[in-house]
Formats: sequence, structure tokens, C-alpha cells
Amino acid sequence: MMVELRRGVGFRGGAIVAGLVIWSSCQMAEQPSPPTMQVEAGGLVAVVPESNPLSAEKVELGRWFFYDRRLSADESLSCASCHVPERAFSEPAQGAVGLGGERHPLNSPTLTNVVFQPRLNWADRQLRELEDQIAGPLFGSSPIVEMGLVSEELREQALRRLSQEPQYQELWRQAYGEQEWSWERVIASLASFVRTLVSEDSPWDRYQRGEELALSAQARRGAELFFSHENGITCHHCHGGFTFTSVARHAENPFDEVAFFNVGLYNLDEEGAYPAQAPGLYGQSGDPGDHGKFRAPTLRNLRYTGPYMHDGSIATLREVLEHYQEGGRAIEGGALAGDGRRNPNKDGAVNGMRLSEAQLDDLEAFLEALNDPGFGDNPAFSNPAPPESRHWGE
Repeated sequence: MMVELRRGVGFRGGAIVAGLVIWSSCQMAEQPSPPTMQVEAGGLVAVVPESNPLSAEKVELGRWFFYDRRLSADESLSCASCHVPERAFSEPAQGAVGLGGERHPLNSPTLTNVVFQPRLNWADRQLRELEDQIAGPLFGSSPIVEMGLVSEELREQALRRLSQEPQYQELWRQAYGEQEWSWERVIASLASFVRTLVSEDSPWDRYQRGEELALSAQARRGAELFFSHENGITCHHCHGGFTFTSVARHAENPFDEVAFFNVGLYNLDEEGAYPAQAPGLYGQSGDPGDHGKFRAPTLRNLRYTGPYMHDGSIATLREVLEHYQEGGRAIEGGALAGDGRRNPNKDGAVNGMRLSEAQLDDLEAFLEALNDPGFGDNPAFSNPAPPESRHWGE
């Protein structure tokens, strides 16, 4: 993606470039502040915090930071290690492995269109902004140590490494002028880049824009099923709109209330319990009725984002459909034994579907039509450093 920003005295205009509507608001000055940007996709204009307005300069700096392994304590992990571009910025394993070798109990979700998500992480009512979310993997130690900057000393060392990198001198000046290096600004840059990770060029998107041949006959049949209530189908109740989630936050809908759902994956004690390391909203609220409740993820780019569910416990997309066909999952033996179909906290919409194999094929074809092959390969989102670079990579 080439970002074009027109600059001038009193100019107010825009250019639509790969899902971004970029508005310049520069005024004549000796040192004008970077022009601001808007992110638009699917007819939605994203909400961006006033405390961190988007600019092309911050986005570019954040792109370099996203791939820089020096953001981790031992310089071995970057943000892209757990949000792999070729996997639609998701994790291709059940859970990411942090610096200490521990595996995270939750699957790293895709960053596809994350700018429109009203809540971040899998089960957190409070976490609304990317700036707050990004600090968790960088500085946190629970449930595992991820990037490992868990002490002030380690954070100071990492910030010093970044500030001494020659590549960043001009990039920082363009984004922040003469303002000093700080973690607040590093994180603001990362958040700015992540907000531009827009995907809106799937066959379904092209079909919606009038390209009749973009969608196969099978995918069209699947779409009719998906948006129906036929034979117990309730998919679109939790996965609707442009984002194919429960709700999208945007300029015309700035409210950020969001529902969380239990879909019957577990029932360890016949009273609704989920594994202790990933109990859903219960871990935050302590309310037994919140056991197993997680936010509904986007259905975009599913080809690249498996394994599926909050804990990556379902390997294939067909198995996900079969899970909903059965109205939940029964595990017969082992530590996770229990009948999730009978979980008392299970959402009422997950009652099983009565679809033939052919109809499941059609539904799967529609979900495949939500894949955007160019998203992970978009040059605007790629590692900006040469392949032989020591410090940048996945």
C-alpha cells in the first residue's frame, strides 16, 4: 500500500488507499505536526483515541517496532512472532510461547480489523484501547511472561536499544519531532500501525461491491444459510456486520458494549466450569455464570487463523461447524471430561443445527469466501527491514 498525503496551506482533502481514508489537516508552520489519518473499511469509519491521533509517520514507525525483536528482554521475540502476517496476524499454534518457555493458555487472536473491536483480548470487559492491550504482552507476567520486560531495569535497557538504533533516528523525528523517547510513544506507534491492519478484499467483499462472479454458487448458498434461521442456524447472531463479530465500534456506533458467549466447549463439573487457566469472564468477575464466556472473534480470514476457539482446541474449520452442529462438545475422558452441550452457562443460540453434509459444505464455502489472500501479503503491513537484518523478523 502506498500512502499518499497531500500537504498544503489550509488543504483539507483525502485519498482512499487500500481501506484507509487519509485526511490532511496541515497548516503553514515552520514545523507542522504530522497530518492525521482516518481508517475506513466496509463503509465504517474507525474510532481513534484523541490522545493518539493517527499519522502516516507514527504508523510507519510502529511498523518497524512491530517486527523488532529488541522489544523483548532477550531480543528473541517480536510482536510478529505471535501475530504472524502470513497467518492474518494470528498464531498458528494453540497458544504462543513466551520467553520462559511457557505456553499461553489462550490462542493469539488475529489482528484483522482490530481497530473496530470494542473489546480486546478474549475475556475482558475493561480493555478497550490498543495502547492498553499492547502493554500487557510487553510488560506483563500473567498468565505467562511474553516479551519479558517485567522490570523497570529491563524496560530501560530495551528503550535504550531502540533509541540508539540509527534506523529510528529520522523515523522518530518525523513522528515526534524533538520529543524524548518513551514507552508511551513507542506503544502509541505500535497501536497506530495495528489500527491500519484492515482486510476488506475477500470474494464476499467484492461480491458486495457488485462483482457477481466473485462468489461461487456454492458460497452463495452458504451465505443464504449463514444469514438464515434454517434448521437451527444462528451464526449471524454473534458474527454479523462488516466485521463478522458480535458488534463493531465505529464513528456512527461509538458505544462499546459487547456480549460474551459460552459455546459449550467444556463442562468440567457439570456446573459449567471451564479449565482454570482459561475460565472466561469468570476470571475477572468471579460470577459462576460467567464461566466459559468469551468474546466472539471475527470470521474473516479463517483459512489462516486456525486452530480455532479461544484456546485453539479445535483444529479445523469443519470441526468447528460440527461442534455447532452438535450444540457443543462432549469430552469423554481425561482431565477435561464433561459434556459441554449441557453446560448451564451455554448461550441459548447454541442448540445444535440440523444440516446435511451438503449444507455444511455450502456453509464452509461461504466462510472460505471471507478470506482475503492479499491481507497478510500487503506490502504496507510487511516487515520493512531487509531479510538479512539481524534485529527485525518474526
